Amino acid sequence: MTSYALEQTHHDLDVLIQIFHKLIQPTSISGEAQAMHKTILSIVSRRLEKCFRTLRRREPGRTDIEPLLEAIKDNLNYERSAYSPVSELEQWTGTPGNTLRIALRNTIQSLVNWYSTASINLTPPSYTHRQLFTTLKLLGAHKTLLAIIDETKAQTEAGNGAVALDVATALICAPSTENSPLPVDWVTSPVAAPASPRTRLNLREMLKVEFDGAAGLVMRDPLTAETIVRLHRRVEAQLAVVGTEPLPGAQLDLGVGVGVGVDVGVEGHAMPDIDMDAVNDAAAAAAAVAGVGDIEQQVLDQGLEQHLDLGGAGGGLDLGAGSDMGDMGLDLDGDMGMGMGDDDDVWGLNFDNM
Repeated sequence: MTSYALEQTHHDLDVLIQIFHKLIQPTSISGEAQAMHKTILSIVSRRLEKCFRTLRRREPGRTDIEPLLEAIKDNLNYERSAYSPVSELEQWTGTPGNTLRIALRNTIQSLVNWYSTASINLTPPSYTHRQLFTTLKLLGAHKTLLAIIDETKAQTEAGNGAVALDVATALICAPSTENSPLPVDWVTSPVAAPASPRTRLNLREMLKVEFDGAAGLVMRDPLTAETIVRLHRRVEAQLAVVGTEPLPGAQLDLGVGVGVGVDVGVEGHAMPDIDMDAVNDAAAAAAAVAGVGDIEQQVLDQGLEQHLDLGGAGGGLDLGAGSDMGDMGLDLDGDMGMGMGDDDDVWGLNFDNM
């Protein structure tokens, strides 16, 4: 209707204006229909506004257009888009020497600083996720991730490393309409959501690339390497919780021993008395963190009471209460976290606070 109303080859404008009045300001409508009507009106309000303003300029003598503009005025801010208007771009880059990369770092810094003063300053800093989308579109995932890592590193040096890691993790794990780090489902809908378009690497995948090359940074920049490792672990742990694929390299090793902190020896001694409840709790926690498969998870949930086929290690492993291990020894070292305990050491770096 708006496209037809803007055409100047017809003489139906009076009828169209009357229709617009009835559609925008219905005389009678139920409460449930009113909510739906408001939502639909908000979706098309921008296009309606452009149409009415154009008609008002063409025919300034008409008095039935201004009420329509007033009627849709409250719905003009409803439109949602991943693209930033020019006003936001100018706000982020208007200061001399300011760039999108610096603006993103300033946003992370303001969020971290607000956390430390939240009890005093209840008003959160201005934030829109369009800034991250725009930075990704214009600069790419690599430069955007480097900005996040650099600011996290700077905040770590300032004593705010834990909060900076939380903010950086939230930015990287946030779902998006394309290149999403996790599947985006339609809640309570029987219709499957379409797969997110894959046009380039997302922040999670780029972080994995940086993590794979972090070993080379240990000698040159150990704090940056530590920040990358910490951030990668935090991101993968959070995405594993929401149901994505397991952590890279997190598998249950049944060759020589169980890789989740359970070492199977071959010396041969009787099984000592063990608090199996504690073992079960630790095993379940390790399975949740490590993201082991369904079969291993089921074994751990049942208290490791099933028989594990250890191939060449010999025979079955019976972990019932008071079982005799025969020629097999079970060494529970207490570190059920895939190298994430207190003795965690990666390339000479100690990550105790993970």
